[in-house]
Amino acid sequence: MPERFQRRAPWSTAGGPDEAFGEPFRRATHALLTDPQLEAWFPGGGADYDEMVRALELVWECPVDGHVNAVGYRCAGCGAGQATAGRGA
Repeated sequence: MPERFQRRAPWSTAGGPDEAFGEPFRRATHALLTDPQLEAWFPGGGADYDEMVRALELVWECPVDGHVNAVGYRCAGCGAGQATAGRGA
């Protein structure tokens, strides 16, 4: 099966807020992640949801445990912030 059609892990906000980002940023990111019109304004079209949110850098994948997290939130698995994940901090 082509990678484009393989199911990817869902994103999460369960790690709690990442202090490196403010609340307005978190609200805006969450609004984009849940926007039913996301595909309508995505450049180029033809991408699936997982491709869009990754290309728009609305989510990040933890290098420690592979959890996919909304930008602005700590990892739901290891609890690290995006900037410190995998650095032992």
